[in-house]
Amino acid sequence: MSFVSWVHGAPDWLRDLLVAVLVLLTVPVGWASIALSPPDSSLATWWPAAGFAVVAATIARGNRIGVVLAILAVGMVANLAAGRPLPVAIGFGAGNALEAWVMSSIATRGGRQVSIDRIGDAERLFLAVVAGAVVTGVAFAAVVTFADRGDGLSAGAAAAASHGSAVLLLGPLAILPRVSFRTDRVRELAVQLVALLGVLALIFAPAQQLPVAFLVFPVIVWGSFRFGIGILALETLVTTVVVTGSMFWNGGPFAPIFQTDPDFAVHLVQLYVVVIATTTLILGRARADWLRSAAIGRAREVVLRSGITGSTVGFVILEREADGQLRLAAANDVADDLLHAAGDEWQAGETLQLEQFAPPLIAPLANLIAGNGETWQGRISEPDADRIVDASMTRVRSARGTVVLTVQVEDVTTREEARLANERALDNERATVEKLREANRQKDDFVSAVSHELRTPLTSIVGFADELTHLDLPPEAHSYLEIITRNAGRLNDLVEDLLEVGRLNSQTQLRAVEKLDVDAVIDGVLADLHHAAAARSLTVERVGKERTSVNSVRADVTRILVNLVSNAIKFSPEGGQIEIAVERSAVHLQIRVRDNGPGIAAADLDRVFERFYRASSAATVPGSGLGLVIARGLAEGLGGTVRLQSVEGAGTTALLTLPLTATKPRR
Repeated sequence: MSFVSWVHGAPDWLRDLLVAVLVLLTVPVGWASIALSPPDSSLATWWPAAGFAVVAATIARGNRIGVVLAILAVGMVANLAAGRPLPVAIGFGAGNALEAWVMSSIATRGGRQVSIDRIGDAERLFLAVVAGAVVTGVAFAAVVTFADRGDGLSAGAAAAASHGSAVLLLGPLAILPRVSFRTDRVRELAVQLVALLGVLALIFAPAQQLPVAFLVFPVIVWGSFRFGIGILALETLVTTVVVTGSMFWNGGPFAPIFQTDPDFAVHLVQLYVVVIATTTLILGRARADWLRSAAIGRAREVVLRSGITGSTVGFVILEREADGQLRLAAANDVADDLLHAAGDEWQAGETLQLEQFAPPLIAPLANLIAGNGETWQGRISEPDADRIVDASMTRVRSARGTVVLTVQVEDVTTREEARLANERALDNERATVEKLREANRQKDDFVSAVSHELRTPLTSIVGFADELTHLDLPPEAHSYLEIITRNAGRLNDLVEDLLEVGRLNSQTQLRAVEKLDVDAVIDGVLADLHHAAAARSLTVERVGKERTSVNSVRADVTRILVNLVSNAIKFSPEGGQIEIAVERSAVHLQIRVRDNGPGIAAADLDRVFERFYRASSAATVPGSGLGLVIARGLAEGLGGTVRLQSVEGAGTTALLTLPLTATKPRR
């Protein structure tokens, strides 16, 4: 966690206190920078107060305007305390405040705090520093020019350099995580610090004026590649303090220049500090990126190796060296088990011969090595082998120009056995289905044959019973004849239903399609069933009298309606009501037959279309259980549907839906 992140998580009162402390620190720090400026120079060599001001504005959050105004005020006080005139103090204070606002706004754009841990944020930090330095330089150049206190352009450049370098040095110390200030190379760090201090002492010692300022860079580069960026920031800060302080003891390669042109010497020192700070941050950022990439690479390698090692698929990576030798780069135990022909276990890095592989793999492997193709796949197990093994190979070129071969093998014995077992099971299932179909056909043939055979005696029974009704017989005999006639009729209906079911299954006869007057068909059905409805005192009501027509098969539509209306009559209570309605859409015709009988339980609603199934509410009602089966089969043959809507205890509605134009159905 960085200092800025810690402040943002702190209570409001503590954050406000820290902001106030940072703003107030700009007064003594700014006064000291002015007071410690070279005596013959009109410029401050370094302005660390800018770093404190920018950090304060960055952590201020919603009260940034107030903090910027406070920076303006204390900047004026610092400049006045250093003896600068009021107009200059106001102008310089305004430049400091504007710099803090610009830099903090860019650094926290989008509501996210800047962090050097992310590449995009590091770029944003540099952008903020450059923008703030430019703003400061322009403001200071304008103040110096209008106040007639020297070369405005030179003053602006110096201010931009001193402020920018200060923020570039102090800013990272506030936003870097604490872990970047730690290292496990303590001894090496101590040696590197001694080397850095020694080099600084050599370069900037009093009276030392040799041009060897570049000697500090090898030591900084050393630290950049070995330690965290936080440690580098601290070392850069120490270097800056030493370089700026050298002006007072007349040491270092900048001293001769200072004696002849103090302002130019200050510019050189500021440029030197900026170069050191920028180099340190860039190298530190590059090291952090490299470490992160290396960590990601190691993690991916671990995942890849663990995936390969623990995989049920065998993997082998081979590399053909320039001398033609085949080197084993990697292999897992599965591949060693499936491919190894003989000898000890394979070891990564050893040189292999083709003879060490399973015999079926030698020829395709040699072809790929020779460049005959890029991929190969096939089955490499022997015909009489206990295991079935599939293999695939790929040939690519590595970055250094060598041929890399990847071999992937898999033991598919279990899968092949399962496939064969499934095929056998499927064959058995098909044979069973065929046997069931044959048994069902034989059953239908038997039912049809029996039904046809029953027709003749039934016709005789009904005919002779009818003749007997015209004879002068005792009353008791007439009662017997009525029973015979009624039951013969029921048996005849059952025979007709069985024959109709048989015809539905055969579907070989072409049925004639004609234009039907739907109302006439309904009237005919109601006329045929009038006596049955009257016997139960039922009222049959037609809803809507608009005449309509449909192209369909007359006999099938009539039979469907007879079955649906017969069911409504049988299940309606004495004195009940049956409602028949016809609705027509653009493509369909729907006929509804609704009764107010006992209804059908939800559990029985789908099963009533099964052959011979009787719902619990139909236990006392005579019937064969084939009426709805026949109705649905006939409707589907016409391209339509039959379905039921029912609530137990609230009646049932049968819905017959037919297309207005039907094709000739096969029956």
